[in-house]
Amino acid sequence: MLVMCYNTVPSFSDYWSHNTSTGNVAIKRAISRDRCKGLLSKLYFKFPEKPDTAGKLYYLEPIVACLKNTFQKARSKSTAQGIDESMVKFKGRSALNQYLPIKPVERRIKIWMRSASVTGYTYDFNIYCGKDPNNQDRTLGERVVLQLSKTIRDINVMLSFDRFLTSIRLMDTLSFAAVGTCMANRKNETKSTKKLAGGECEFLCNSSGTLVVVKAKDGSKLVVDCPVALKTYNDYIGGVDLADRMSTLVVNAWILQKEIQHKTVPLKHFLVNLAEQMIGKGQKTANVQRKSSTGRPSKRTRVMRNVGLHRPEEGPTSRRCVLCSSKSKIYMQNVPASIMQKVLCNISYVIIINQTCVIL
Repeated sequence: MLVMCYNTVPSFSDYWSHNTSTGNVAIKRAISRDRCKGLLSKLYFKFPEKPDTAGKLYYLEPIVACLKNTFQKARSKSTAQGIDESMVKFKGRSALNQYLPIKPVERRIKIWMRSASVTGYTYDFNIYCGKDPNNQDRTLGERVVLQLSKTIRDINVMLSFDRFLTSIRLMDTLSFAAVGTCMANRKNETKSTKKLAGGECEFLCNSSGTLVVVKAKDGSKLVVDCPVALKTYNDYIGGVDLADRMSTLVVNAWILQKEIQHKTVPLKHFLVNLAEQMIGKGQKTANVQRKSSTGRPSKRTRVMRNVGLHRPEEGPTSRRCVLCSSKSKIYMQNVPASIMQKVLCNISYVIIINQTCVIL
Protein backbone atom coordinates (compact mmCIF):
# COMPACT_ATOMS: atom_id res chain seq x y z
CA MET A 1 0.00 0.00 0.00
CA LEU A 2 2.88 2.37 0.64
CA VAL A 3 4.28 1.65 -2.82
CA MET A 4 0.88 2.39 -4.34
CA CYS A 5 0.88 5.82 -2.64
CA TYR A 6 3.80 7.14 -4.69
CA ASN A 7 3.75 4.78 -7.70
CA THR A 8 0.32 5.04 -9.27
CA VAL A 9 -0.98 3.11 -12.29
CA PRO A 10 -4.29 3.38 -14.17
CA SER A 11 -5.96 0.49 -12.30
CA PHE A 12 -5.33 -1.71 -9.27
CA SER A 13 -4.70 -4.88 -11.31
CA ASP A 14 -2.03 -3.14 -13.39
CA TYR A 15 0.45 -3.56 -10.55
CA TRP A 16 0.54 -7.29 -11.46
CA SER A 17 0.60 -6.70 -15.21
CA HIS A 18 3.12 -8.63 -17.33
CA ASN A 19 3.87 -5.45 -19.27
CA THR A 20 7.13 -3.97 -18.08
CA SER A 21 5.83 -0.41 -18.49
CA THR A 22 2.95 -0.83 -16.01
CA GLY A 23 3.68 -3.80 -13.74
CA ASN A 24 5.47 -3.25 -10.42
CA VAL A 25 8.18 -5.85 -9.73
CA ALA A 26 8.32 -5.22 -5.97
CA ILE A 27 4.59 -5.78 -5.51
CA LYS A 28 4.49 -8.85 -7.78
CA ARG A 29 7.29 -10.50 -5.85
CA ALA A 30 5.75 -9.70 -2.46
CA ILE A 31 2.14 -10.81 -2.89
CA SER A 32 -0.23 -12.17 -5.50
CA ARG A 33 -3.07 -10.10 -6.87
CA ASP A 34 -5.87 -12.32 -5.53
CA ARG A 35 -4.25 -12.53 -2.09
CA CYS A 36 -3.91 -8.74 -1.91
CA LYS A 37 -7.52 -8.20 -2.96
CA GLY A 38 -8.68 -10.72 -0.37
CA LEU A 39 -6.81 -8.96 2.43
CA LEU A 40 -8.08 -5.53 1.41
CA SER A 41 -11.70 -6.61 0.96
CA LYS A 42 -12.51 -6.75 4.68
CA LEU A 43 -11.14 -6.97 8.20
CA TYR A 44 -11.61 -10.22 10.06
CA PHE A 45 -12.09 -10.26 13.82
CA LYS A 46 -11.52 -13.17 16.14
CA PHE A 47 -14.65 -12.40 18.18
CA PRO A 48 -17.18 -10.93 15.72
CA GLU A 49 -20.05 -10.96 18.19
CA LYS A 50 -20.79 -7.42 19.34
CA PRO A 51 -22.28 -6.84 22.81
CA ASP A 52 -25.52 -4.91 23.05
CA THR A 53 -23.87 -2.17 25.12
CA ALA A 54 -20.90 -1.74 22.76
CA GLY A 55 -20.31 1.58 21.05
CA LYS A 56 -19.78 2.38 17.40
CA LEU A 57 -16.00 1.98 17.73
CA TYR A 58 -16.16 -1.48 19.30
CA TYR A 59 -14.15 -3.23 16.56
CA LEU A 60 -11.69 -0.35 16.13
CA GLU A 61 -10.97 0.38 19.79
CA PRO A 62 -7.85 -1.88 20.03
CA ILE A 63 -6.37 -0.35 16.86
CA VAL A 64 -7.11 3.22 17.97
CA ALA A 65 -5.67 2.57 21.45
CA CYS A 66 -2.49 1.10 19.95
CA LEU A 67 -1.97 4.09 17.66
CA LYS A 68 -2.61 6.65 20.40
CA ASN A 69 -0.24 4.90 22.82
CA THR A 70 2.51 4.70 20.18
CA PHE A 71 2.12 8.34 19.13
CA GLN A 72 2.48 9.57 22.71
CA LYS A 73 5.51 7.42 23.56
CA ALA A 74 7.49 8.02 20.39
CA ARG A 75 8.04 11.76 20.84
CA SER A 76 8.31 14.28 23.64
CA LYS A 77 5.67 16.96 23.95
CA SER A 78 5.89 20.14 21.91
CA THR A 79 5.36 23.36 23.85
CA ALA A 80 2.84 24.66 21.29
CA GLN A 81 -0.04 22.42 20.22
CA GLY A 82 -3.34 22.90 18.46
CA ILE A 83 -6.72 21.18 18.70
CA ASP A 84 -9.02 21.08 15.71
CA GLU A 85 -11.16 18.77 13.60
CA SER A 86 -9.93 16.65 10.71
CA MET A 87 -12.36 15.41 8.07
CA VAL A 88 -11.45 12.04 6.53
CA LYS A 89 -13.03 11.14 3.19
CA PHE A 90 -15.11 7.96 3.37
CA LYS A 91 -17.69 6.70 0.83
CA GLY A 92 -18.61 3.40 2.48
CA ARG A 93 -21.50 2.56 4.76
CA SER A 94 -20.79 3.42 8.37
CA ALA A 95 -22.63 4.88 11.34
CA LEU A 96 -19.64 7.19 11.84
CA ASN A 97 -20.22 9.02 8.56
CA GLN A 98 -21.08 12.71 8.80
CA TYR A 99 -23.12 14.35 6.05
CA LEU A 100 -21.88 17.88 5.35
CA PRO A 101 -23.42 19.20 2.12
CA ILE A 102 -21.46 22.47 2.22
CA LYS A 103 -18.12 20.65 2.09
CA PRO A 104 -16.36 19.61 -1.18
CA VAL A 105 -16.73 15.97 -0.09
CA GLU A 106 -20.15 15.57 1.48
CA ARG A 107 -19.67 12.33 3.40
CA ARG A 108 -16.75 12.17 5.80
CA ILE A 109 -15.66 10.86 9.18
CA LYS A 110 -14.84 13.57 11.71
CA ILE A 111 -11.75 13.16 13.90
CA TRP A 112 -10.75 15.55 16.68
CA MET A 113 -6.95 15.85 16.79
CA ARG A 114 -4.26 17.37 19.01
CA SER A 115 -1.13 18.06 16.98
CA ALA A 116 2.12 19.99 17.27
CA SER A 117 1.66 23.49 15.87
CA VAL A 118 4.99 23.64 14.02
CA THR A 119 5.59 20.12 12.69
CA GLY A 120 2.04 18.73 12.56
CA TYR A 121 2.94 15.64 14.63
CA THR A 122 -0.28 14.11 16.00
CA TYR A 123 -0.21 13.25 19.72
CA ASP A 124 -3.82 12.25 20.33
CA PHE A 125 -7.10 11.93 18.45
CA ASN A 126 -10.71 10.94 19.02
CA ILE A 127 -13.15 9.73 16.39
CA TYR A 128 -16.47 11.55 16.58
CA CYS A 129 -19.32 9.07 17.05
CA GLY A 130 -22.23 11.49 17.16
CA LYS A 131 -24.15 13.27 19.89
CA ASP A 132 -23.67 11.93 23.41
CA PRO A 133 -26.98 12.19 25.31
CA ASN A 134 -25.35 11.30 28.65
CA ASN A 135 -22.97 14.27 28.77
CA GLN A 136 -24.75 17.56 28.20
CA ASP A 137 -23.39 19.67 31.05
CA ARG A 138 -20.71 21.09 28.72
CA THR A 139 -20.67 22.09 25.08
CA LEU A 140 -19.18 19.82 22.44
CA GLY A 141 -16.15 22.08 22.06
CA GLU A 142 -15.44 22.04 25.78
CA ARG A 143 -15.68 18.23 25.94
CA VAL A 144 -13.33 17.84 22.97
CA VAL A 145 -10.62 20.06 24.47
CA LEU A 146 -10.88 18.52 27.95
CA GLN A 147 -10.69 14.94 26.62
CA LEU A 148 -7.70 15.56 24.37
CA SER A 149 -5.84 17.52 27.05
CA LYS A 150 -6.09 14.67 29.60
CA THR A 151 -3.22 12.81 27.92
CA ILE A 152 -0.77 15.74 28.08
CA ARG A 153 2.10 14.83 30.40
CA ASP A 154 3.97 18.15 30.41
CA ILE A 155 2.33 21.11 32.14
CA ASN A 156 4.37 23.60 30.06
CA VAL A 157 2.18 23.25 26.98
CA MET A 158 0.17 26.01 25.31
CA LEU A 159 -2.96 25.03 23.40
CA SER A 160 -4.65 26.89 20.56
CA PHE A 161 -8.09 26.26 19.05
CA ASP A 162 -10.68 28.09 16.97
CA ARG A 163 -13.93 29.78 17.97
CA PHE A 164 -16.04 26.61 17.78
CA LEU A 165 -14.09 25.09 20.68
CA THR A 166 -13.44 28.26 22.69
CA SER A 167 -15.61 29.44 25.56
CA ILE A 168 -15.03 31.60 28.62
CA ARG A 169 -15.89 28.71 30.95
CA LEU A 170 -13.33 26.49 29.22
CA MET A 171 -10.61 29.12 29.52
CA ASP A 172 -11.39 29.62 33.21
CA THR A 173 -11.17 25.89 34.07
CA LEU A 174 -8.50 24.62 31.67
CA SER A 175 -5.24 23.51 33.34
CA PHE A 176 -3.03 24.68 30.46
CA ALA A 177 -2.21 28.00 28.89
CA ALA A 178 -4.46 28.52 25.88
CA VAL A 179 -5.29 31.03 23.19
CA GLY A 180 -8.25 31.05 20.82
CA THR A 181 -10.84 33.13 19.09
CA CYS A 182 -14.32 33.35 20.59
CA MET A 183 -17.79 34.22 19.34
CA ALA A 184 -19.18 37.48 20.69
CA ASN A 185 -22.49 35.86 21.67
CA ARG A 186 -20.91 33.16 23.83
CA LYS A 187 -22.27 32.68 27.33
CA ASN A 188 -20.38 34.63 30.03
CA GLU A 189 -18.57 36.58 27.34
CA THR A 190 -16.84 39.75 28.63
CA LYS A 191 -18.40 42.72 26.84
CA SER A 192 -16.61 45.89 25.82
CA THR A 193 -17.72 49.03 27.66
CA LYS A 194 -16.80 51.59 25.02
CA LYS A 195 -17.09 52.05 21.31
CA LEU A 196 -13.82 51.36 19.51
CA ALA A 197 -12.61 53.00 16.36
CA GLY A 198 -11.24 50.99 13.46
CA GLY A 199 -7.96 49.27 14.40
CA GLU A 200 -8.28 49.97 18.15
CA CYS A 201 -8.00 47.20 20.76
CA GLU A 202 -9.31 46.83 24.29
CA PHE A 203 -7.96 44.37 26.86
CA LEU A 204 -10.48 42.99 29.36
CA CYS A 205 -9.92 40.57 32.23
CA ASN A 206 -12.53 38.67 34.23
CA SER A 207 -12.36 37.49 37.84
CA SER A 208 -10.73 34.17 36.89
CA GLY A 209 -7.80 35.85 35.14
CA THR A 210 -8.89 35.13 31.55
CA LEU A 211 -7.76 37.94 29.25
CA VAL A 212 -10.01 39.01 26.39
CA VAL A 213 -8.80 41.17 23.52
CA VAL A 214 -11.53 43.04 21.65
CA LYS A 215 -10.50 44.51 18.32
CA ALA A 216 -12.71 46.70 16.15
CA LYS A 217 -12.70 46.61 12.35
CA ASP A 218 -14.70 48.57 9.81
CA GLY A 219 -13.39 47.07 6.56
CA SER A 220 -10.67 49.65 5.99
CA LYS A 221 -6.96 48.83 5.91
CA LEU A 222 -4.75 50.47 8.52
CA VAL A 223 -1.22 49.80 9.76
CA VAL A 224 -1.59 49.13 13.49
CA ASP A 225 0.34 47.24 16.14
CA CYS A 226 -0.75 43.60 16.39
CA PRO A 227 -1.50 42.33 19.93
CA VAL A 228 0.81 39.55 21.10
CA ALA A 229 -2.15 37.24 21.77
CA LEU A 230 -3.39 37.62 18.20
CA LYS A 231 0.07 36.99 16.73
CA THR A 232 0.51 33.92 18.93
CA TYR A 233 -2.83 32.55 17.77
CA ASN A 234 -1.96 33.04 14.09
CA ASP A 235 1.44 31.39 14.54
CA TYR A 236 0.26 28.23 16.30
CA ILE A 237 -3.30 27.52 15.14
CA GLY A 238 -2.31 25.62 11.99
CA GLY A 239 -0.89 22.42 13.52
CA VAL A 240 -3.93 20.25 12.88
CA ASP A 241 -4.41 21.73 9.41
CA LEU A 242 -0.82 20.77 8.60
CA ALA A 243 -1.42 17.23 9.84
CA ASP A 244 -4.73 17.11 7.98
CA ARG A 245 -3.07 17.91 4.65
CA MET A 246 -0.73 14.96 5.18
CA SER A 247 -3.23 12.62 6.86
CA THR A 248 -2.92 10.03 4.10
CA LEU A 249 0.84 9.78 4.58
CA VAL A 250 3.08 8.31 7.25
CA VAL A 251 3.44 11.70 8.86
CA ASN A 252 4.48 10.91 12.43
CA ALA A 253 7.23 8.46 11.45
CA TRP A 254 8.56 10.90 8.84
CA ILE A 255 8.70 13.74 11.39
CA LEU A 256 10.55 11.53 13.88
CA GLN A 257 13.17 10.50 11.32
CA LYS A 258 13.87 14.13 10.39
CA GLU A 259 14.36 15.03 14.05
CA ILE A 260 16.62 12.04 14.74
CA GLN A 261 18.83 12.62 11.68
CA HIS A 262 18.76 16.42 12.11
CA LYS A 263 18.22 16.97 8.41
CA THR A 264 15.37 17.38 5.97
CA VAL A 265 14.40 14.09 4.31
CA PRO A 266 12.05 14.30 1.28
CA LEU A 267 8.83 12.48 1.99
CA LYS A 268 9.02 10.47 -1.24
CA HIS A 269 12.46 9.10 -0.34
CA PHE A 270 11.24 8.21 3.13
CA LEU A 271 8.23 6.32 1.74
CA VAL A 272 10.35 4.44 -0.81
CA ASN A 273 12.87 3.27 1.80
CA LEU A 274 10.15 2.37 4.31
CA ALA A 275 8.10 0.39 1.78
CA GLU A 276 11.11 -1.56 0.46
CA GLN A 277 12.32 -2.40 3.96
CA MET A 278 8.87 -3.59 5.06
CA ILE A 279 8.46 -5.73 1.92
CA GLY A 280 11.92 -7.24 2.41
CA LYS A 281 11.23 -8.06 6.04
CA GLY A 282 7.91 -9.64 5.13
CA GLN A 283 9.50 -11.82 2.45
CA LYS A 284 12.14 -13.12 4.87
CA THR A 285 9.63 -14.08 7.57
CA ALA A 286 6.93 -15.45 5.23
CA ASN A 287 5.99 -19.11 5.65
CA VAL A 288 5.55 -19.53 1.90
CA GLN A 289 8.22 -18.06 -0.35
CA ARG A 290 6.94 -16.78 -3.68
CA LYS A 291 8.79 -17.91 -6.79
CA SER A 292 10.25 -15.48 -9.27
CA SER A 293 7.73 -16.65 -11.87
CA THR A 294 4.39 -14.89 -11.72
CA GLY A 295 2.43 -17.90 -12.96
CA ARG A 296 0.71 -18.72 -16.23
CA PRO A 297 0.06 -15.62 -18.31
CA SER A 298 -3.55 -14.75 -18.99
CA LYS A 299 -5.04 -14.67 -22.46
CA ARG A 300 -4.87 -10.91 -22.40
CA THR A 301 -1.07 -10.99 -22.14
CA ARG A 302 -0.64 -13.30 -25.13
CA VAL A 303 -0.02 -10.40 -27.43
CA MET A 304 1.73 -11.02 -30.72
CA ARG A 305 4.42 -8.47 -31.38
CA ASN A 306 6.21 -7.47 -34.59
CA VAL A 307 3.84 -9.41 -36.84
CA GLY A 308 3.29 -6.57 -39.24
CA LEU A 309 0.68 -7.37 -41.92
CA HIS A 310 0.55 -11.05 -40.89
CA ARG A 311 -1.64 -10.45 -37.84
CA PRO A 312 -4.44 -13.08 -37.81
CA GLU A 313 -8.02 -11.88 -37.95
CA GLU A 314 -10.94 -13.44 -36.12
CA GLY A 315 -13.50 -14.96 -38.44
CA PRO A 316 -17.28 -15.23 -38.12
CA THR A 317 -17.22 -19.02 -37.50
CA SER A 318 -15.02 -21.50 -35.64
CA ARG A 319 -12.94 -23.95 -37.72
CA ARG A 320 -10.06 -26.32 -37.07
CA CYS A 321 -6.45 -25.13 -37.28
CA VAL A 322 -4.64 -26.36 -40.40
CA LEU A 323 -1.38 -26.85 -38.49
CA CYS A 324 -2.32 -28.52 -35.21
CA SER A 325 -5.47 -30.39 -36.25
CA SER A 326 -3.32 -33.47 -36.80
CA LYS A 327 -2.21 -33.25 -33.12
CA SER A 328 1.41 -32.97 -34.19
CA LYS A 329 3.60 -30.44 -32.40
CA ILE A 330 5.12 -27.81 -34.62
CA TYR A 331 8.18 -25.82 -33.51
CA MET A 332 9.96 -23.08 -35.45
CA GLN A 333 8.52 -24.14 -38.80
CA ASN A 334 8.65 -21.75 -41.70
CA VAL A 335 5.14 -21.31 -43.01
CA PRO A 336 4.51 -20.37 -46.62
CA ALA A 337 2.23 -17.52 -47.51
CA SER A 338 -0.49 -19.88 -48.68
CA ILE A 339 -0.84 -21.31 -45.16
CA MET A 340 -1.23 -17.79 -43.70
CA GLN A 341 -4.48 -17.40 -45.65
CA LYS A 342 -5.98 -20.38 -43.81
CA VAL A 343 -7.25 -20.84 -40.27
CA LEU A 344 -4.73 -20.83 -37.38
CA CYS A 345 -5.56 -21.53 -33.75
CA ASN A 346 -5.35 -18.76 -31.15
CA ILE A 347 -2.50 -20.42 -29.23
CA SER A 348 -0.03 -20.04 -32.10
CA TYR A 349 2.56 -17.30 -31.75
CA VAL A 350 3.43 -15.62 -35.04
CA ILE A 351 6.66 -13.63 -35.30
CA ILE A 352 8.84 -12.28 -38.05
CA ILE A 353 12.46 -13.47 -38.35
CA ASN A 354 14.48 -12.06 -41.25
CA GLN A 355 11.33 -11.15 -43.18
CA THR A 356 10.06 -14.76 -42.78
CA CYS A 357 6.86 -15.65 -40.98
CA VAL A 358 7.53 -18.15 -38.21
CA ILE A 359 5.02 -20.00 -36.02
CA LEU A 360 6.02 -21.04 -32.48
